[in-house]
Amino acid sequence: MSHHDLKTWPENYATHDCGVSIRNNDRDFRNGDTVRFIERTRAGTETGRVSQHWMITGIISEHVGIKPGYVVLLLHGPWGSRVAA
Repeated sequence: MSHHDLKTWPENYATHDCGVSIRNNDRDFRNGDTVRFIERTRAGTETGRVSQHWMITGIISEHVGIKPGYVVLLLHGPWGSRVAA
């Protein structure tokens, strides 16, 4: 199992709270991996908002409606500490 710190834009930061995240499939995501979302501005500056940890419980790819090269991560959580600015 691996851990992934994932960058996200402010307008998408809270969307993972529903337990789903659509991501570029540029990593070797696997069930059981943990992820944490780090908010960044479009200019690339961290805002200081960091999510709690989530566990990947499912991965959907190559399905109708999912753009090639992307995956839908099904998430369970959150747990752990939350860092705020």
